[in-house]
Amino acid sequence: MDILSEENSKFYNLIEEVKRLQSNNKDNSEIVSDLERLPRKCSQAIMAIFTEREINNYFESNPRLGALGPVLTEDGHRLFVEQEVVEHSIDTEIEDALIMGEMKKYLKVNP
Repeated sequence: MDILSEENSKFYNLIEEVKRLQSNNKDNSEIVSDLERLPRKCSQAIMAIFTEREINNYFESNPRLGALGPVLTEDGHRLFVEQEVVEHSIDTEIEDALIMGEMKKYLKVNP
């Protein structure tokens, strides 16, 4: 796994967790505000290490997301889905698309 895939996998997990925590704390604007800073700081660190082109190329490669995304082969991922180790449904596809959109927003990726 290359370093950009590893960092973006961590970034994906961060955004997923921030979204979960925000929904659990939606009545506490201070916590929500603090949580919004985390993806900004992380994206700034990624953009300081990688060029805009490298980041755009990563997203154009249609990466698999989540903790296991960058380490599983296509066959390995298919097997994990078949064995129900990894959940794969229309809901998880939608969630991945929303998180990917958030990642692109923070990393200023061209649509």
